[in-house]
Amino acid sequence: MNENITRGLFNPDSLNEASKGTVKAIDYYLIKENELNDIYSQDDIECLKDNILEFQLSQPIIVKKNKNNSYTIISGHRRFKACKQIFEEGNKLMYFDKEYINQIPCIIDNKEYEDTDDEILAIVSSNAARVLSSEERKNIYLKLKDIYDRKCSQGKKPPGRERETIASWMGISQRTVTNYKKELQNDVVQKQNNKGKYLKRLNSLEYRFTDFETSQYSEEDIQELKSAAIPAINIIMQRLDIDLSEL
Repeated sequence: MNENITRGLFNPDSLNEASKGTVKAIDYYLIKENELNDIYSQDDIECLKDNILEFQLSQPIIVKKNKNNSYTIISGHRRFKACKQIFEEGNKLMYFDKEYINQIPCIIDNKEYEDTDDEILAIVSSNAARVLSSEERKNIYLKLKDIYDRKCSQGKKPPGRERETIASWMGISQRTVTNYKKELQNDVVQKQNNKGKYLKRLNSLEYRFTDFETSQYSEEDIQELKSAAIPAINIIMQRLDIDLSEL
């Protein structure tokens, strides 16, 4: 993996490459979003767009060239969306005090990725400096854990222990990786506890209605009980990830 282009946002290497003139202006409609980038949120585009309009684009996006002469994003999905919105609103893009019309400054990653796992690792590495939400951290850890396990099963085990490898992929400390793992283990325990609690509630409902004699209640009373019971059962089923219609 080319570390010069996958070390995170605003890294000195990318800015140095830009100053050398190795940045290529590419028509924005030729650039495609990467389907593998499903682990990072794509929010606050409006805020980023306003920031770029006020202060210029700080760093080009990183793309790989496809066989049909289109390009797929490796790093810079939010910047791409913001730039695209700038053009669609009839504005110009500024980068290093140069105007761009319907074109985005890009660095082309010429690496041939062996498989999608290596491309995902490039995406994760290029976002190493990004501030992540708790949910994103968990998703990234799980995805990288899957990649690590898959490489091991394919006889391509990376050197070092699991947490060392994942820490290097994410650009964080081993202790942080251990904390992520503990958070996920706690989530599993909590989910199991909740499952037991909801099952007890269902058993309680079953007990209440086992000896239910319809002859002792009016039609109005039965309808009232039904109206109360069905929503309660639905809520429990939803929390157990079960569709009531499947029962």
